[in-house]
Amino acid sequence: MTIWRRDQTVFTTSGDSRERALGPGRNPTLVAARAGPFGAWTRGTSLVVWKPGATEPETVDEDGAFPSAAALSDGSVAVAWESKGATLIRTIR
Repeated sequence: MTIWRRDQTVFTTSGDSRERALGPGRNPTLVAARAGPFGAWTRGTSLVVWKPGATEPETVDEDGAFPSAAALSDGSVAVAWESKGATLIRTIR
């Protein structure tokens, strides 16, 4: 699976499947978690995450940018991002 931005929209695809628009945004990142692919990106000034099985992304921070994600051994995902000049880290299940 992969995630990318074209123009101002974040897309994903896997294998031979067609690309799927996830919504407006920039700076997407993707990690393979135990439950499936997990994405994060910046939408406007907000940081959003897309969890496996979700139909819509969830806002994590209204003032977040430059996300990075890592899968953890317990199946959760650690997401790090910049917010108001500080680096924040949150574990998401």
